[in-house]
Amino acid sequence: MIGFSRPALEVAHAFRARFMTGMALLDRAIPSLASEVREIVNEVVSVVGDPCRAYQFDGGSHYQLWGALFLNADFHKTDHAMVEVIAHESAHSLLFGFCTHEPLVENEDDQLFASPLRPDPRPMDGIFHATYVSARMHWAMSGLIASGEIDGDAREQVIESRLADKQNFNAGYEIIRTHARLTATGRALIDAANNYMETV
Repeated sequence: MIGFSRPALEVAHAFRARFMTGMALLDRAIPSLASEVREIVNEVVSVVGDPCRAYQFDGGSHYQLWGALFLNADFHKTDHAMVEVIAHESAHSLLFGFCTHEPLVENEDDQLFASPLRPDPRPMDGIFHATYVSARMHWAMSGLIASGEIDGDAREQVIESRLADKQNFNAGYEIIRTHARLTATGRALIDAANNYMETV
């Protein structure tokens, strides 16, 4: 169980300013992704985690609240970190949008596998999401690097994030390749992500 609550007013105001700055960077660096985010996301909810819990809430979304992103207002302190979490969480919403007629995978929910982004074992649907999202984060980080909008320590941090995204994708894709029962929609999406990752 992950606990979160409403942030203090000053924390929420600071987060809103960082979010707007992050979106402005996304507009300059990767306008196609920025436009897609605006089409998918219609509400951003700032929350804070429970400091007493070992596992801290970073961000999340849910198919029953499609178009809403929940982001931890205590995190994402830099512009590039904000871009990364926007790319991350909006990608989950994108996947939810593809599931209006069929799921992505047909594995049972009680089949659990190691996840590339979480410490706890997860159903195949969660593995699929984490893997696909890793490719989207890699694309976002690559776009930041190519844009020339960041330099110095920020650029080095983005390069490190991009490497982690690639490693996470490879780990998740191997689990999907070995164990997933994919629908036609799931196959098309993960093949497209893999084709992108194989070119970079």
